Amino acid sequence: MSYARSYALNEDPPMSARDGRSLKEHVELLHLIILKQVESVDILGKKVKSLEEANEKEAESEKAESEKSEKDDEKNEKDEKDDEKKTRFSTLFGISTVAAFMVGLGVYFTRRN
Repeated sequence: MSYARSYALNEDPPMSARDGRSLKEHVELLHLIILKQVESVDILGKKVKSLEEANEKEAESEKAESEKSEKDDEKNEKDEKDDEKKTRFSTLFGISTVAAFMVGLGVYFTRRN
C-alpha cells in the first residue's frame, strides 16, 4: 500500500524498511526534538541531538575555521614580505649589472681611441 493511499484512508503508513518506524513516528520524533522535549533520538542509525548542541558544534567549527584562516593570512603576509625582498634584490641586482656593463662599455670605448 502506498503512502498516499494509506494517508487518504487515514491509516498508518507502512513501516520504514530501515529502522522499523513509520513515517508518522519519525515526524513525531522530529517535532519533539524541535520542541526540545527530547535530548537525542536515534533515527536511521544516526544520533539526532537537540538544536542547542547542534548550534554549539557549529560555533566550534566556525571558530576553528576562523583560527585556520587567521593563520593562513599570517602566512600569506610573511610570504608577500619575502617575495617583496626577493623582488627588491632582483631589481637592484639587475640595475647594478646594467650599470657595470655600461661602465665597462665606457672604459672600452675610452681606451680604444
